[in-house]
Amino acid sequence: MLVGRAAARAELARRQRAAETFRAFNERLDGRPVPPHLDGLVDELQEAADRRDAGECSSIVVTMPPGFGKSTIAKRFAAWCSQRSDEGFRTILRSYSARLARSHVYDIRQLVAEHTGRSIDPTQRSAGFFRVLGGRGYVLASGLGGGTATGFRCDLICTDDFCADRAAAESATIRERTIDSHKSVSRTRVDVPWINLVVSTPWNPSDLTAFCIANGYRHIRITALDDAGESTWPEMHPTPVLHATRDEIGARDWTSLYMCEPIAAEAQSFRDVVLVDRITIPKPEEMRIAIAIDLAYSLKASADFSCILALGYHPPTRRYYVLDVLRVQCSIDRFAPELAAFSARYPGAPIGWAAGGHEAGVVPLLEREARCRICVITTREDKLSRAQPAAACWSRGEIAVPRGMRWTNDFVREVTAFPHGKNDDAVDCLVTSHSMLRTSSGPRGRARGTGDGSAADRLGGVFAA
Repeated sequence: MLVGRAAARAELARRQRAAETFRAFNERLDGRPVPPHLDGLVDELQEAADRRDAGECSSIVVTMPPGFGKSTIAKRFAAWCSQRSDEGFRTILRSYSARLARSHVYDIRQLVAEHTGRSIDPTQRSAGFFRVLGGRGYVLASGLGGGTATGFRCDLICTDDFCADRAAAESATIRERTIDSHKSVSRTRVDVPWINLVVSTPWNPSDLTAFCIANGYRHIRITALDDAGESTWPEMHPTPVLHATRDEIGARDWTSLYMCEPIAAEAQSFRDVVLVDRITIPKPEEMRIAIAIDLAYSLKASADFSCILALGYHPPTRRYYVLDVLRVQCSIDRFAPELAAFSARYPGAPIGWAAGGHEAGVVPLLEREARCRICVITTREDKLSRAQPAAACWSRGEIAVPRGMRWTNDFVREVTAFPHGKNDDAVDCLVTSHSMLRTSSGPRGRARGTGDGSAADRLGGVFAA
């Protein structure tokens, strides 16, 4: 009898903890800690629920690869929220089809009934709707075609899987209809304080996720591989399997679906350019700065063009700025002083080089001569595939280039000609620096003129005196 009571008390304590935190709720369901790739998302959803309790609204868009727990976490969040209010918590769950939305709502119903301690109204027999007893709470399924949500208000509106497949993603009509539906339903059916959650695998740089990001939603991006090329969820998706998937589906679908950097069919390379006035670029202390180099030689005395580029990222506006570009044609012993002078302009900024196997042998010599540390970035991808995340960012207008610099015209001409242009060293540097800033919080950079008359100082970056 005592053992039974102790077990009951322990179960009650676990239920209470699960009701208090979304992390405990997930761990109680799985019987193990939350997978590391979902850590940040679970915390962000907890904070959204806490903000709502404090009277604040939240808008969140989550991009995640297929099979990494996207729909599971969305359904669990909806079920967990059903016990957050004594008055009852109202949820509308939307998907590209009403049938899929009803399937999600059925799963939520089971979670609520079995794991929240709340009871379901037995008089509700609809496949896509149920009420939670003890208040006004309910969960409603709605297809993005509209109609079903008419007359209903909610505290949480969750859009999970707004796109069915690649064909739908490539249809401008369907993309526009989806965005219009989101604006007319997802933004008008919620009561303050609300939670507006969009969870999806991105397909196209002009889809609903891009609309949400552009409109200030908090963006949480989860990728299949980390910066080292290892799986972010190896228990379910071993690294060799993901590498095989990447080779099988091709660069575009891999980058869009699994690395969550969608690429349009017509934007396989860098198109257009965003030019800004130099005075509008944020101060260096407000940005993270990375330096990338590309050497067109190994240890030989003569050389083709080599390049150094500084890229800054401004977190408040989520925009990248090309700060400085230097292209030189010289031997390695002359390149080292140029690198030293260039890096001195941006103290604390990391230096990266996407070098091949034989090229990496130059690094110790260059580090010694330039008195700096160089991070060698290895990659298994070809140049075009590796460039896609930066190209997608460029095509969305998120990488800006200053007007009027001595290097502006040549740089823009080379980047927009890629991959068909004569040179690509500046493109390699842009791609490398973008990857460094995109995958690391990194140190904040500072900038100053070298004042030594070197090429780096003569050409000058946007912060040169």
